[in-house]
Formats: sequence, C-alpha cells, structure tokens
Amino acid sequence: MSNVVRVDVSTKLKLDRLKEDYNIKTFAEVVEKMTSFIVENNLI
Repeated sequence: MSNVVRVDVSTKLKLDRLKEDYNIKTFAEVVEKMTSFIVENNLI
C-alpha cells in the first residue's frame, strides 16, 4: 500500500533536514516519530 502526502517546499526542506540530522532512513519513519512524539507528549 502506498500513500501520498503533499507538502509545500518549506515543509519538505524541514523534513529533509530532520531526516539527515537524525539519520532516519525514510520519510515514513520521520512522520511516525513526529506523530508519536506529539501524541506521547499530549501536544494535541
């Protein structure tokens, strides 16, 4: 199964930086880590 998420250029650059800074292999992993952090810290 493949999902597509469209983001603007500035968001893509931020995701690229997170991926590189934390040696994350895929964008799916970046999104999973970000959403886990938000949920676990009751930021929503």
